[in-house]
Amino acid sequence: MGRFFVFPFIGLCLVLSLNSYAQKCSLDVDKIDAFSNEHVKSSKAAFGPKKYKWALTLSKVNQKYGWELLLLYSGATDGSIKKGDLFKMKLANGKIVDFVVDEDCTSAAQVGRGAIISVFRPKGVLSEAIVKDISSSAITLCLVNTLGQKVELEISDSEGEELKEIARCLLLP
Repeated sequence: MGRFFVFPFIGLCLVLSLNSYAQKCSLDVDKIDAFSNEHVKSSKAAFGPKKYKWALTLSKVNQKYGWELLLLYSGATDGSIKKGDLFKMKLANGKIVDFVVDEDCTSAAQVGRGAIISVFRPKGVLSEAIVKDISSSAITLCLVNTLGQKVELEISDSEGEELKEIARCLLLP
């Protein structure tokens, strides 16, 4: 009679331990849009040194994944980022994934703290496969080769892990 109580007890302990180890997701946005009735999830993570302090937003609307990159440049920049331009991200496992710009993007100059800053917000679509890659291996390096400049930004371990966690959360139902 004792073993009939042991197996349910072990099962209960296993379920409770799995729940306690399960990670909670904390996204900036996780809601049903009031107008489109679409499930919208997104979160932004800043990365790079203070000179740049760019940010990458990963998003999911229903089953479609997307990205938006916030790029800040010192001074007024007249250039534009063209549809089809690539931003390359290197993952900790060595894999390189391409973020393809899906529409032309021009700068919006802003004045702040006595300086002019050019702001670009290129965006595009991501495949589920790329989101899965990011969720399993953190981004370590970002290559931007546009506007006549080539910039390689190292992404810190904590920044890469934050982006990895965002991707993991987007994959959840």
